[in-house]
Amino acid sequence: MNIKRRKTRTWEDVINFLVDIDARYMLRRNKNTPFLCIRDKQTKKQFSLKPVKAFENIDRVLAVTRLIEHVGNQDWNFDMPILDQLEFLDNPNFEIEKETPLYSWSDIKEITVDYLDKTQKRSSAKNTKADLNNLINSNVFVNWNSIKKWVFQKPLESRPFKNRLDSLEQIRLALSTINGSEPNFIPKSSLLLLREQHNRENKKLKKYRPDYEFANIRGIPTKEEAEKYFDSLDKQFELEKWCLAIQLCYGLRNHEVFHISKVKKRKDIQDADKWIYIPGAWRTKSKNEHYAFPLYPDWIKKYNLLKNFDMNQRLLRSKATMIIKSSIDKTKDINSKDLNDLGVCVNNDYLGEWIGRRLLKALPPFLASIPDKKGKIDSSANKQAITPYDLRHTYAIRLATDPRCSHISIEDASQSMGHDVATHKKHYQYWISSEEKKKQIMFATSIPQ
Repeated sequence: MNIKRRKTRTWEDVINFLVDIDARYMLRRNKNTPFLCIRDKQTKKQFSLKPVKAFENIDRVLAVTRLIEHVGNQDWNFDMPILDQLEFLDNPNFEIEKETPLYSWSDIKEITVDYLDKTQKRSSAKNTKADLNNLINSNVFVNWNSIKKWVFQKPLESRPFKNRLDSLEQIRLALSTINGSEPNFIPKSSLLLLREQHNRENKKLKKYRPDYEFANIRGIPTKEEAEKYFDSLDKQFELEKWCLAIQLCYGLRNHEVFHISKVKKRKDIQDADKWIYIPGAWRTKSKNEHYAFPLYPDWIKKYNLLKNFDMNQRLLRSKATMIIKSSIDKTKDINSKDLNDLGVCVNNDYLGEWIGRRLLKALPPFLASIPDKKGKIDSSANKQAITPYDLRHTYAIRLATDPRCSHISIEDASQSMGHDVATHKKHYQYWISSEEKKKQIMFATSIPQ
């Protein structure tokens, strides 16, 4: 209990504690009555906590203080006798007719984790679970003012600030499924207000920084740099070479290499067998299934991307096992007899990390630098050790800057990468050539006659 941990043993300690947590309710002792009183700072009203005595038992005063901490910004429950509320706080199984939910972070974590495990992939729930542990370890009080201060530990315009808002929204949804109404200590209206403030500040930050969206890109290798690296790898790294080469050639996310499949040759479609198929949200991060074309078609033969496809993918799956759960309840295994349940891969983060770890710890560094707006590399620029996800960025940026790809529209590029045009522009607008922008304007605008 927070009160005992702080060794709060006097009346002055109690008052200081309530001030520190910015409590809505403040304890009062009045010489005209032997009973403890409480004042609501929002309504300015004071009421008695009869039969709790004010001057005799400090432990009972501490218990009321703990109750104030748990109530947070919620309205006080006058329908429940104060002794019943204190009993409920110490014994959640205590049955009463009219009870109000009083949570500790341990309770909240248990409810939220159960909700996340049933409704989300593990990768999607990772941030929320981490933030729940942070809330517990930071001893954040269960009231909105304290939670808001916790959110503002991160800069308003930053992604960590947004991530904390996202976590609180998941907690709010989880608790709402239990009670049918949102918890007063995480009001939806307040979350929306903070999200608007974040979006406004984030927009200001990016206004004069066209390079802001590629802050996480470490380097974009040229075709020659990539080939030199792949050709230098020892034979013991054939699987890793195949993974990295096919990821760059088709613009794949790390985990998608586990889920892709080849496309069969067709008489009515030229080069159909050079494309690959990527499933949608039931297996990958992409919302919908899509097909990707090769950036460097000669690599298909040079690195046996499709000839050794089945062998390499089986070997890859033996290195990191996919976990497929029911799409209806992700805590349960998929029912193979239910044709409506495609199943969901819940551990894509783990799968993708296998390739990342191999490049980081086993392979020699893969060095590259960020090109200019036209895709040209400055030979004097510092090169950095890149990550596998930089290979996906390479695919997008080369489609925007390589003269061979001038006929490929933004719509086709974004479709091949499994995201919408808005997302594609958001991340890669910097590299869209002036010629492409000119074509967009001229095709979309008719000169007045």
